[in-house]
Amino acid sequence: MFIDANAPRISLDSLPDEILTEILVRVPNRMDPILSTVCKSFRRILASPHLRTLRRRLKKDTIFLMFVDLGQADLKREWFRIDENVPRSLVSTHLSVPRLPIRCTIAIDAEVFVICGSSLKIPVTVWVSDTRTGELSQVPDLPVELMFRGAGLVCNKIYLVGADHDKVLRAEDFDLTSRTWSPATPITQPQRDWRAAAANASIDKKSLLFEFHNTRLLRCEQWVMFGLMWYDSNTSQWKMVEGLSFNRANSVAMAEYNSMLAFIWTEESSSAGLKKIWFTLISLEKTEYGFHGSAQPFETIGTVPISWGMRLCLSVRR
Repeated sequence: MFIDANAPRISLDSLPDEILTEILVRVPNRMDPILSTVCKSFRRILASPHLRTLRRRLKKDTIFLMFVDLGQADLKREWFRIDENVPRSLVSTHLSVPRLPIRCTIAIDAEVFVICGSSLKIPVTVWVSDTRTGELSQVPDLPVELMFRGAGLVCNKIYLVGADHDKVLRAEDFDLTSRTWSPATPITQPQRDWRAAAANASIDKKSLLFEFHNTRLLRCEQWVMFGLMWYDSNTSQWKMVEGLSFNRANSVAMAEYNSMLAFIWTEESSSAGLKKIWFTLISLEKTEYGFHGSAQPFETIGTVPISWGMRLCLSVRR
């Protein structure tokens, strides 16, 4: 093919917004931070509510839930997916995961990265479950032994944080392209400042968590609700998302779902021996002071035995 070296070059900024939007709407949200640095047009379109609306209409995401039967010694696992047909419902399914203690899962497109192991005696290992083929494989071993503390996805890397034999916090990053590990930026934040949460998720480049705290008073447990919070990187503080109320929320799970936030929780059912699974979708809008959340009407999507505990919530893009 002949290419004229003297032909005028066409920059991305010169392309119509309609064409750029058609391109960006099909790109996974996790790539937005990188793409926003390509050109001014990309940055402007990626920040627009219109793009989020178009991504929601594509409906490419599927939510998987894993329950554990706490009444059995082997902690039997049960997998479900949420069927989007109206009304939504739980459908029994299967996901290939290792029979090891699961500490964390990270869904990236159609792959689920499963992080197992909990201590220096049970080494941390990372597995990949392909939801399209059902295949399960293991990524290269961590170059150092760590006691797991947390993991997360930033752009095209998975960051895994843990403590070494000297109880020093370290981080390793796993590059999704090269499939290799390398040392990440050293951690300086004290462990006591880390916030544990009932559930966490990220959406539109913002970290979110849902937290409640239980206090014991004369053998009675009282749950004090904090609610949905977002992380302000400018002030290094967690702040409340306004406009939401989940007084009935007990065991909760969250995941990004078609550019919205899927919020799932359990509640004891009036039927003996069962618990209800509740579901809603939350849209977040930027305000002068932070974020305001709007929740769709709550709906029940099914019931499970009361001995089952909700342990994992995954949003997989197919």
